[in-house]
Amino acid sequence: MTNDYAIQSNPDGVILFSEFNPGTNAKMNEFQALMGEMVLAHIDQIINKREKLYRRYSEILKDVPGISLVPPLPASVEYNYAYMPIEVGIF
Repeated sequence: MTNDYAIQSNPDGVILFSEFNPGTNAKMNEFQALMGEMVLAHIDQIINKREKLYRRYSEILKDVPGISLVPPLPASVEYNYAYMPIEVGIF
């Protein structure tokens, strides 16, 4: 693995892919890239819907014994509500 562009490129000018973080593979194929591009036109609606679900689940789970909600994120963080982490304790 290298982050040196000269080593990554072969004489034909084709860039070879490298992974810089062990355990990750962030490469997309063309179909995944197209789907991501098409979703961008609707991203605000998607995030708004996720936020409503997040708030609803938070309200439902806040008083359940053994479940702790993750503290709110700082105001400087723009969360996309893709996940709703919770902590589950022993009852």
